[in-house]
Amino acid sequence: MLADTLARTVDPEAVLRLLVPHLSTDGRVLLTVPNVKHWSALLPLLLEDRWEYQESGALQEANLRFFTMVEIATLLREVGLGALETCAAQQLPLANESRLEPLLAAIEQYGADPVEAGTLLNSYQYVIVARRG
Repeated sequence: MLADTLARTVDPEAVLRLLVPHLSTDGRVLLTVPNVKHWSALLPLLLEDRWEYQESGALQEANLRFFTMVEIATLLREVGLGALETCAAQQLPLANESRLEPLLAAIEQYGADPVEAGTLLNSYQYVIVARRG
């Protein structure tokens, strides 16, 4: 299990490349990564021009790397892992979710799916199971 390990590693790709050859043919890697697209990281950046490290969360002081779902999936495929199963953990809900509505409307104006964007903005962390191949 790599619980937030990749976010705290100088070279996450190298770590995974060392690990993959040691997996059995049906081996799996269980990992978690904080979601830098979570509202707790984006809203202060968009509204207040702040990117401040925190004691916990996506901008945790220990994190050296930041991932979105697309970026972590791409990295895992590049090192030979696939058949991804993912779960988005919502550990830090927004007290007033209507605050996201203007942002979701703007996202829709740019042609993105607002439902998917809302899910990603509310996903505090990704839990991923990746298999060889």
